[in-house]
Order: sequence, then structure tokens, then C-alpha cells
Amino acid sequence: MIFAEAHIQADIESTSSDPIVIDDAGIDIIGEDIYPPLIPEKHDKQEAYVEALVEWIQEDPFQPLYHRQPHGNPVSGWDERLLATFWPKPRSSYMVISHLADPLLYRCNLLAKALYDGKTWDHEDEVLAVKTCTEIFMLYGLPQRVFTADDVKNVFIASVMEKVDSRAKMNSGWTKVAAYASAFLEDIEGGVPQVSWNSRVSASIVSRLDFLLVEAGHKSPKKLFPGIGIVEAWGGTRPREFSLKWPNAYRNWDAQHAASHFVVKIRDHLNNTVDEHGNKRYPEMPKAGKKSGLWTIRGIQQVLSADGY
Repeated sequence: MIFAEAHIQADIESTSSDPIVIDDAGIDIIGEDIYPPLIPEKHDKQEAYVEALVEWIQEDPFQPLYHRQPHGNPVSGWDERLLATFWPKPRSSYMVISHLADPLLYRCNLLAKALYDGKTWDHEDEVLAVKTCTEIFMLYGLPQRVFTADDVKNVFIASVMEKVDSRAKMNSGWTKVAAYASAFLEDIEGGVPQVSWNSRVSASIVSRLDFLLVEAGHKSPKKLFPGIGIVEAWGGTRPREFSLKWPNAYRNWDAQHAASHFVVKIRDHLNNTVDEHGNKRYPEMPKAGKKSGLWTIRGIQQVLSADGY
């Protein structure tokens, strides 16, 4: 049932192919009624845009949408945004999806750590890898053509070690696999877990960076954000219109890695920023059992996915 609903939801298209720039409630043009609380200076480095983007999402009210219609009440804050996410339908809440994802993450961690430690997969590992990827594709409604254990291994290596074989597959399904495969890097200092750089996540990041860059006086994103690009799709509030020219990131591993490095900076800003009293500036990431903790790439990805819908 989850697969059927996810497949339908993943393929929802807008009734118009005209690009649009609207806020989460589908009403206001971004920037006119929801002006960012921080605007970087023209000569600021990338970190200033991380701070501005994180603060903007923290303060910006978020209206969950389902089939382009408001669902539930608006919320604000990174934590409340995450709790308001669902997939593929409202009854499949953040906690439900987390529960479904846990066994897939566990298996991916075992397989990825073996490669990270220089080991090779035996036949049982290869069977498990293909089975696990198939289940990931089904969970998100992104069925793929026939693929082999070598295909999975190439994507795992490209995700975990950032060593890209020319045969490593990449699309909206395989970027999910990249995120699952590299999730264990959250626990390794200097590790770069991959974000699922799909149309929704890229729409969130790029639309907000686009506005911030223009307000700061930039005419191109290339110097500050090399490699980061947009994955085009139709559905929800996509495609969105941009003021600057952003590269096409579809099936592009360089864009995948560049975006992941940027989202790692978002994670670190959320986890490490304190106010003038030494208290954490941002709420912790909600977790199962009414617990909370440090933000992960996976949690941030879910917030951005809803933001970019």
C-alpha cells in the first residue's frame, strides 16, 4: 500500500508548466511578504548564506501541503517543520516513515561500513544490497530498471568515499540510496553524509539561495556555490522561477557532492550555534519516543523536502 501511494505521490504533476515562485502556503511571492531576517553582504563567504538560510527557515511560517492544498495548521521552527512532514499521505507521519526507514538504514550501514573499511562484499552481501535498494525505491515510489549488485556497490562507493565511477548511477531514486548508504558517516568526524538531492530538496535550497544572492547584489551563483544546481520536476510548487542561472543537477554526482557538503554546513550551524546567553539558538531534532538530539542530514533533508514541495 505504501509503495502504491508513494508512486502516485511521486508522479503528481502541476496543472501548468509555467514556473512559479510562491511561499509554502501557495499564496505569496517569496520575498514580498516573507522577507528573510538576515541578508548577507556581497563579499560574505558561503557561511553567511548558511546562517541566513537557517534563520530564514526557522522564522518562516510553514504550511504543510497535500495535493497543493493546505493540510493542518501552519507551524514554525525547524523542529515543528520536521514533525509536520509526512510521506506519501498525511497518515504516514514523520515518526511512521522513520520507523519504516530504520531497518533499511541498519542494513545500509552494515554494507557501507564494510566497503569503508576496505572489505569486499560476498554473495550474501550482494543479494542483501539489491534487496535493500529495491525496498528503498518502493518506499519512495521510485521504481528503477533492472540493476545489479555492482550498480549498488558503485553508488555506495561514490556516496561514502566520494570516488565516482563513471558507471555509478544517479537519479531521484539513486540519490535516496546515496543518502541511506552514507548515513553512518554522521558518527565519523569529518564525514559527509549525502543529502537526497532531488527536485524538492534542491527547490528549497536553490530558491532561497537565489533570493539571498540577488538581494546581496550577485548576478551568478557560480563563485559562491560551484556545483550546486537544480533538479527540475513538476509537482506542488515546482518548477520554480529563479532570478539567476543555476546549472542542471539531474544525474550529476558533482552536484550531489557539492549539495551534500553545503547541507553538512547547515547541520553544523543548527547543532553548534548559541545565543548571547550560551544557550542553543535552534531547537534540537525531534526523535522517536518524544526524545530529541543533534540534527542529522536525514532530518534536515526531510524539512527541506517539505519546504521545496
